[in-house]
Amino acid sequence: MSDIEIEDVLSRAKFGLWNIKVLLLGLFGITSCSMSDVFMPLVYGDMNFKCAVAKANATIAKNQCSYVYQNSSAKCNQFEYMPGNFESTMVSKFDLVCDRAHLADYNSQILMIGQMISFALFSTIIDMIGRKTGLVISNGLWFVCSLMYFLAPSVEIALVIRFFEVMLISANFISCYMLIAESLPSKYRAIGTNSTENAFGFGLSISALISLLYSDWKFLVVTRSLFPTLTLGSLGFLFLEESPKWLLRKRKYRQVAKVVKKVFEQNKCEMPWIIKEQLLKLENKDCNKGIRFCKKFNCPPFWQLFRTKKTILWMVALSLNWIACVIVYYGLLFSPKLFNIRIQYYFLLCGFFTPLACLLQYILAHRFGRRVAMIVSLLLAGMCLISGVFSPNKGKLFFIRYIIACSSYLFITSGFITLYMWHSELMPSNLRAIGVGMGSITGRFAGIFISFIITFLSGIWSGLPVIFFAAVTLLSALFSLLIPETRGQLMPDDIEEYECYDTEKYRVLKKRRMVLLQARDETLI
Repeated sequence: MSDIEIEDVLSRAKFGLWNIKVLLLGLFGITSCSMSDVFMPLVYGDMNFKCAVAKANATIAKNQCSYVYQNSSAKCNQFEYMPGNFESTMVSKFDLVCDRAHLADYNSQILMIGQMISFALFSTIIDMIGRKTGLVISNGLWFVCSLMYFLAPSVEIALVIRFFEVMLISANFISCYMLIAESLPSKYRAIGTNSTENAFGFGLSISALISLLYSDWKFLVVTRSLFPTLTLGSLGFLFLEESPKWLLRKRKYRQVAKVVKKVFEQNKCEMPWIIKEQLLKLENKDCNKGIRFCKKFNCPPFWQLFRTKKTILWMVALSLNWIACVIVYYGLLFSPKLFNIRIQYYFLLCGFFTPLACLLQYILAHRFGRRVAMIVSLLLAGMCLISGVFSPNKGKLFFIRYIIACSSYLFITSGFITLYMWHSELMPSNLRAIGVGMGSITGRFAGIFISFIITFLSGIWSGLPVIFFAAVTLLSALFSLLIPETRGQLMPDDIEEYECYDTEKYRVLKKRRMVLLQARDETLI
């Protein structure tokens, strides 16, 4: 019973209560991650302020950061904040204005660095301790970090705590995503993948609604993390089973048998006799070294993905796609001021546009292929970004800016979903997680510089950052032509198959290995 047989178990047990339970809890966790990722622009939202100097006859500067009193100038160190889009934020709590305003801009760098380190570190740790264990532990530590963040005495300490919190949020996301991917039958896996992106969009909408109803930063911190972490950690510990694929890879055969029995029992399906025979062997530790489920998992070094010129071009093109998607996606998400629109309304609309992005991606990727879906999504995103620069920014036609900004988000989200699917389908099985992780880390590394890019280019011309985003998407669309199509193809199992993926040799190798696997299955029966 290897991963192939686990796929067979899930398919024979059909889609039932057990799968729904895992899917709902996983999506709840991803929604919580979404709310925590996007809450920073809300918690650190800009507020109108004025210098609250108590001295009479003082002349306050236009920027409210200094004043002149008795022919001597001084910096203002007391401020009065006026409620606007927000009742209160971290800006008003820690006076993050004037010469301290740059501290609020560190949040995007902290998010990218934390995610980059987390994907590199926790992917391995979660592979060691298990998906369920990773989910429960990351939620518990996330709760502690959120509580410390709520009580932080200074913004510097809050930012340090936020760094560790981002790492734990990413670990929670990895655990939830792997549980969903490994607990669904193959025919429902695409639906599960799209559901994770819809959960992220749902988190956007919920965050925006909460902020519109009660925009106090303390309330946002409690609702986006403290309550979800307690709920998800408790429900995951009580009701989730460990991933059967992970248990099998770690040779915990008796636990595999228990989980498989629960799958059939909760889905109310009769277990076939061949699976009963295999479970009996697992429970009795009848571990014949010639049977596939006792075969040791072999993971080659990651640099074998770069052994030929062709595969180097593939990895470079994929990395550029990751850079484009991360920069544009998070640049749009965290800087709606580029389009001069209100952040709550923008998040709310983006949440509603996310299901449309998933639908567009599904139609394009399954009808025309991954390459066409990626190129079309990036081209449309670039065109929307360019048109947004020249759209009216005031008057009755201002709503056009909202439409263009949300359309840009829709198309780049479609490209992001396609990229996850395309990259994972092209990578060999024994390097799939590492290969996709490398791409994600590359994108996050580029994302560290988003705020610097926006600040620098905005100083030249306010529309230049959007033009830069459009240029990156168009260049990435061009490089997508170098990556082979994967629609309708079996995924490669090793480096040899990966290197000859787009050739006739690959189809011959896959056909030969499928014949060998079928013959081995017949010997088990």
